[in-house]
Amino acid sequence: MNGEDALSLAASRAVAFRDRLPLRPQRPLQDFAASRAQFAGPLPEEGLEASACIDDLADRAEPGLHAKVGDRFFGWVIGGSHPVGVAADWLTSAWGQNAGNHQADGALFAGGAAWHGRQVMRLSVISWLIDEAAGMAAAEAIVAAWRAVRETA
Repeated sequence: MNGEDALSLAASRAVAFRDRLPLRPQRPLQDFAASRAQFAGPLPEEGLEASACIDDLADRAEPGLHAKVGDRFFGWVIGGSHPVGVAADWLTSAWGQNAGNHQADGALFAGGAAWHGRQVMRLSVISWLIDEAAGMAAAEAIVAAWRAVRETA
């Protein structure tokens, strides 16, 4: 099974779970202790084949899940999901990006910051320089950051 097949199986298991919601109680089918016991024990010495891994996770987890995504969940404002939100979340997970760093595509990020009450210069080298122009751009960023820090010190 390749990565695409694993994603398809996960989507299939998710759709099947949601399709069964009207046929099952809103509460979990097993209590917390039983759910926890499903995941107790040592990890296997070797990894599972992709489809076995997805099926094992779903088989162990699903009996302990609330039916929060169905029409019968009137608890509190927690959990729940809409198919489009799930699909968008799945897509962003598949992209595997670091959304916390908007400058992760350049050669270097240089900037001023305060640290322990002092102005400091922060440098983050985030990819290999591929040519002289990229090196010059990185050097200019370092000098500009140094000037900015010097002016605020």
